[in-house]
Amino acid sequence: KHSSPSTAPSSTAAFERTAETFEDTVAFLLKKLVPGDLVLVKFVFADEKGVKQRPGLIVSTDRYHRGRRETILAAITITIYIFAYTPLKRASTANTVVGAIPGAIPPVIGWAAARGTIDSGAWSLFAILLLWQLPHFFAIAWMYREDYSRAGFRMISSDDLTGERSASQSVFFCILLLIMGGLPAFVGIVSFAYLAIELVLGGLFIAVAMRFLRLRTREAARLLFITSIVYLPLLLAALVLTKS
Repeated sequence: KHSSPSTAPSSTAAFERTAETFEDTVAFLLKKLVPGDLVLVKFVFADEKGVKQRPGLIVSTDRYHRGRRETILAAITITIYIFAYTPLKRASTANTVVGAIPGAIPPVIGWAAARGTIDSGAWSLFAILLLWQLPHFFAIAWMYREDYSRAGFRMISSDDLTGERSASQSVFFCILLLIMGGLPAFVGIVSFAYLAIELVLGGLFIAVAMRFLRLRTREAARLLFITSIVYLPLLLAALVLTKS
C-alpha cells in the first residue's frame, strides 16, 4: 500500500509470487514498488502434511532503498578526493578547500542513513565540517610549509614566510564557522541552548586564530591546531546533548 500527501486515496495492489527464499521475495517486490511503500507479506508453506499459512509481516521498502542514496554520496566523496583533491595538491592552493568537501560529506551520509532524507539538518552539519577543516589545515600547513614545498605540494603557506596569509585566512573561516555553527538551532534539530555553547566555543576558536595572526609563530599555529582538535568533539557533543 502506497500513500503520500499528494496522492489520495492511497492505492493498493496485490501480487502473488512463488519464491524459494525471503530474499527472492524482496527482490521481486523492489521491482514493483517505490520508496515509502508498505508491504504486507503473507507466507504460505506447503509440505507433506498440507498447506500452512503464517501471519502477515509488514515491511517498509524504505530500508531497502536508502542504501542507494548513501552509496551515491560515498561515490561522490571518493571521486572528489581521488580525481580533484589529489591532483590539485601539486597544481593549485585551492586543494585545501576542495579537499574539505569530501571531508565534510560523511555526516551527510550518516544523516541519510538514519533519517532516510537529506535536508537542512544534514547540510548544516556539512557546513560545520567544511569550515572547521580550513583553520585546522592552515595551521598544519604553515607549521610544516617547508615539508609541503619539498614534496611539491602547493599550499597557501608555501611562500607565506610571515604567516600573515595563513593566519588571516584562519581568522576569516573561524568567523564563518561561528556564524554557520548556529544553523542547527535555526533549522530545528537542536534546542536554542546549543547556541550558547556554540558561541562560547566559536569565540574561543576565533580568539586563538587571532592570536596566531598577532604573533605568527610556530607555537601560536600549534595552539590553533590543538584548539581545532578540542573544538570539534565538544561542538558535536553539544549537538547530541541539546538535540530536539
